[in-house]
Amino acid sequence: MNLARILLGINAVFFIGYGILNLIWPAAMAAQVDLWLTPESSLIELRAAFGGAMLGVGVFFAWTLTQPGHTVAGLIAMIAIIGGFAVGRAAGMLTETPVASIHGWLLGIEVVLVAAGVVALRRVAAPR
Repeated sequence: MNLARILLGINAVFFIGYGILNLIWPAAMAAQVDLWLTPESSLIELRAAFGGAMLGVGVFFAWTLTQPGHTVAGLIAMIAIIGGFAVGRAAGMLTETPVASIHGWLLGIEVVLVAAGVVALRRVAAPR
């Protein structure tokens, strides 16, 4: 199995799982990153953004994994989405204090995934 398929598979499983967890337990998931939501109606937005949207992204990654002609699109989306998380997280870490250690770990994972995505994209897109 090549790097592109491994990355798309990992991201499909993660985003689908994370989306489902946020649909079922949005408050508990938010608490993992010190996000406390009030009023309870804010859970609707959390379910939509972190539940439904993440689930949809995961389904997209799964689809690109099963469609060899769409591997490049899946990798570009992965790099853009996770890269966007990394940029937003880094900006927040530079402007907000204190920074919980989980954010450093998540940023590290995001940077590694983006770098691996770029490597995989270069391999897939390289002329043969």
